[in-house]
Amino acid sequence: NRTALNEALHTGVLLARAGNEWLSLLMIDVDHFKSYNDTFGHAEGDEALKQVAAEIERAVRGKDLAARFGGEEFCALCFGDAETAASFAESIRAAIENSAWPLGKVTASIGVCSLRGVEVDQKRLFQQADAALYRAKAAGRNCVKVAALSEE
Repeated sequence: NRTALNEALHTGVLLARAGNEWLSLLMIDVDHFKSYNDTFGHAEGDEALKQVAAEIERAVRGKDLAARFGGEEFCALCFGDAETAASFAESIRAAIENSAWPLGKVTASIGVCSLRGVEVDQKRLFQQADAALYRAKAAGRNCVKVAALSEE
């Protein structure tokens, strides 16, 4: 899954640079997952992660791609500008929040970075999406934050 994400990201970077297109990366983190795991157990935590993954997968459009990044983090690659990516991120956030959770509500914080053309760089996408994710967490979680182009 992560290998597919890396391959798609590499290809996406090349295509965005060549065609002066937008490429966006979403970093998705399940809010307070350690607490969920501690309260309900690891088996139920695994089930919650599967449900989060299913909600993300349902939101994926066309050539966009989602993958588990590690632990309770997921990434999604969006072939669109910041507005498109923010809308995509919000649909994922809302789907997770509004899903039927049998043991307790689960939410997610999402950071988005969108770059275009020669500016598209895999490392920069990750750094800026991660910085935006931390701003989403600092803002109270269960929200989407889009990276400012000056975040490094």
